[in-house]
Amino acid sequence: DGWARASGRPGVCVTTTGPALLNAATAAAQAYSDSVPVLFVSPGLPLRHPGQGNGFLHELKDQRAAFDAVVAYSHRVTSVEEIPLAVACAYAAMGTGRPRPVHLEIPLDLLDEYAVAPPVAPVPLPPAVPSEPQIRAAARLLADSVRPVVIAGGGSSGAAPGLRALAERIGAPVVTTANGKGVFPDDHLLAVGAGLHHGAVRDLVRDSDVVVAVGTELAPSDLWCGPFEIPGDLVRIDIDARSVITNALPDVAIVSDAATALTVLHRHLPERATTAQGVGRAARAR
Repeated sequence: DGWARASGRPGVCVTTTGPALLNAATAAAQAYSDSVPVLFVSPGLPLRHPGQGNGFLHELKDQRAAFDAVVAYSHRVTSVEEIPLAVACAYAAMGTGRPRPVHLEIPLDLLDEYAVAPPVAPVPLPPAVPSEPQIRAAARLLADSVRPVVIAGGGSSGAAPGLRALAERIGAPVVTTANGKGVFPDDHLLAVGAGLHHGAVRDLVRDSDVVVAVGTELAPSDLWCGPFEIPGDLVRIDIDARSVITNALPDVAIVSDAATALTVLHRHLPERATTAQGVGRAARAR
């Protein structure tokens, strides 16, 4: 999980059956909540194990179903030949849309089997491209804004250059969620810091005429004290079409990879003469 968060690439956890896998369930559930791609691999009961059980070591009623409740999906392979395809499908799922953890279960009796299993090449996954009309709509709001602010969540972790370029172009203070911490330099003059629950951040959002929320659910776990009061316009950028309308309805919804959307949006915006007002607003909110 930590490696996946730091690298932006799927992490892998190999564990054994029963209590070992269930010990990993808490971490898997957190990875699901935080959109962290982790592949969990574990053995499972043999293919020809009695359906009613017989006291096999680490026997569970349905280990796959138990783990399926906390990850994107849990899949039990039924042959050695299926394993390469199952792994390729897992990586394709983790790289498409909102990243989530996946579990593969390999029956114990397959671990002793030999078979010819040709590798399956990784599926090329192009980035999600933003809608041009939505980009233009967001650009119009930001071009006319006087007091913009940017909120960056964990979904912006791969978009640091674009986030910084946008903030500097529009002179906007940048606040991050806990999962977004590190995507914007803490020593930058436009940086407010991490934490949406602070009173000063709520005041900053309330005072803004345009709020740009990138890769964040604006979730209760981030806000603590109820939803933001957003009297201005709200632009949301998220790779998940459901998340982009959850917790706060946007005036402009951009469903896209954050890095791509920010880069395209930046190109549509005129340069401002100064960022002094944004720097002052950020300083007051810190």
